[in-house]
Amino acid sequence: MKKILLISDSHGDWDVVSKIFEKEEGNYDFSIFLGDFVRQEQYYINNFDIAVPGNNDWSSELSRKVEFVINDQLKAIAFHSEEFGYFNRDQKMAQWAHAQKIDIIFCGHTHVPKFVKINNVTIINPGSCSLPRSKEGKTYAILEIENDNNLKFHLKNI
Repeated sequence: MKKILLISDSHGDWDVVSKIFEKEEGNYDFSIFLGDFVRQEQYYINNFDIAVPGNNDWSSELSRKVEFVINDQLKAIAFHSEEFGYFNRDQKMAQWAHAQKIDIIFCGHTHVPKFVKINNVTIINPGSCSLPRSKEGKTYAILEIENDNNLKFHLKNI
């Protein structure tokens, strides 16, 4: 089983990201930051396996989309996802990903946590660790991927 730590939308509050690292005590195999770090970009580069910029990271030269494979089978992509807007975004992302043969989308931008499967594409958003727009409050997530590629999503509060 693999565990992936997912954090997004810290908007300059790298202290809260540090608290998440302390809370999880390295109890994960891989870490992804999904955009809008706003400042301290080097901190995110140094502390995450994958870090992508968001719509508020104007000067970043990091890749806006990073594709990778999990368990030698699942094709995944990490990106902030602002280009999909807010209306029908899940359907648009799933349609786009399905055409690209992507199994899992890791995204941020909305500040709202999400774990949904549409058209055989799993969309995962950990919400915002600093500026939430949902009743769940400040969140991040752990995704467990079992050897049979079954996904277990754990939304966590800070």
